[in-house]
Amino acid sequence: MLAVAMAIQEYAGNAPINYESAIITTRKIADLGFSYCTSILGFLITGFAIFASITKPEIFVLLAKLDHDKAKISRLHFIFFSFLFVFIHYIAFLLTCLFIILALGPSGPFADTLRRLASWQPRLIQYGGGALVAIGSAWFVFLVMLLKSFIWNIYQAILLTIATASLPQNEIEALIKATENKPK
Repeated sequence: MLAVAMAIQEYAGNAPINYESAIITTRKIADLGFSYCTSILGFLITGFAIFASITKPEIFVLLAKLDHDKAKISRLHFIFFSFLFVFIHYIAFLLTCLFIILALGPSGPFADTLRRLASWQPRLIQYGGGALVAIGSAWFVFLVMLLKSFIWNIYQAILLTIATASLPQNEIEALIKATENKPK
């Protein structure tokens, strides 16, 4: 939506976003993103620790032997890759925000370069800043959606643990043996 608004502004003959606003908004998104990511990363680590600690080792073995329907990996790999995908995005966004805060901040090492570039090529800062605002906002929304999927994966892991908790050990072993004998 932000890109559409910028295109309409440009079409009307106005600057899509003034460069001070672009820089300030990018820094604000970076500040919000840094605060959000640092608080959510603790939640993500806790959620993964809960998943890893409450799941029986036999269930991990069973999941490792079952193939995932859509990917050519085991279900255990798929679950761990899903968790890892969320972690990587949060850490990458955190590092990007940290770079913007430290390097592009008002007293950062690139602040003077940014000011000179703004006075020399204000359109470049307007479009670049507008793009950073759009990308940062979209990535931020994507991270919230990833958090939703992370919570869903934790919920599914807890349900799996509850469902298999009542199974006797010999039934779990029979399930594992059935997956070993299953043709690939």
